[in-house]
Amino acid sequence: MDISELVLYKSILVLGFLVLLFASERKWPAAQRPDAIATSRRLGKNLSLWLCNSALSPLIVLPITLFAVNQSAANWRTVWPGDGWGIALDILLLDLWIYWWHRANHR
Repeated sequence: MDISELVLYKSILVLGFLVLLFASERKWPAAQRPDAIATSRRLGKNLSLWLCNSALSPLIVLPITLFAVNQSAANWRTVWPGDGWGIALDILLLDLWIYWWHRANHR
């Protein structure tokens, strides 16, 4: 399995998980839905954040990600020998770390 395949599978998995979370939240919301004014204010803030992220990601996140992938691809086979389960575990642990970091930032 090469890096582009791994990134594709991870992207599909993450997208599927986000769709599942979105559907679950719509069916069983964790909090009451806000009124129309609060919703429009929240959507305005989220749109602003999305625009900032969209502008910064190609400049910052993508180059760092590509550098990390190119540096670590050769080491994966020595650290995690076998059929790819070690790489999957590595990605899962990284994603869990990112998830908890994201939650901590909201607190």
